[in-house]
Amino acid sequence: MTKKYQQSQGLLGLYAAKQFQIQGTLKLSNMIPVPASELTLYDMEYEPDLSYKALIHKEMLFIRKNKNKIIQNAKILYKQKKENNSAIGYLKSTVDFSLLEQIHDKFIEKNGS
Repeated sequence: MTKKYQQSQGLLGLYAAKQFQIQGTLKLSNMIPVPASELTLYDMEYEPDLSYKALIHKEMLFIRKNKNKIIQNAKILYKQKKENNSAIGYLKSTVDFSLLEQIHDKFIEKNGS
């Protein structure tokens, strides 16, 4: 099945070309900084739900294949939000990266992560 990708700076979606059904999305407008100490490895080999495991596998392949595009779009969105350009409508529904970075840094200072 052929895949098509729809994108805006805040949302990158994976669609099945013939069905126009959303297969997954990366909502870049909701990116949050997470201290490395708070991350937990998810090993999909141990996932008991086979349909969920298949979905996670497809998403992982999509992310790997589109890694550069994802990073590029994330950087553009981040820059636009930091510049606070009110003419760009989708920035209104984008998280406050500066505030989240401050909270992240305070957490690291407090917890020594």
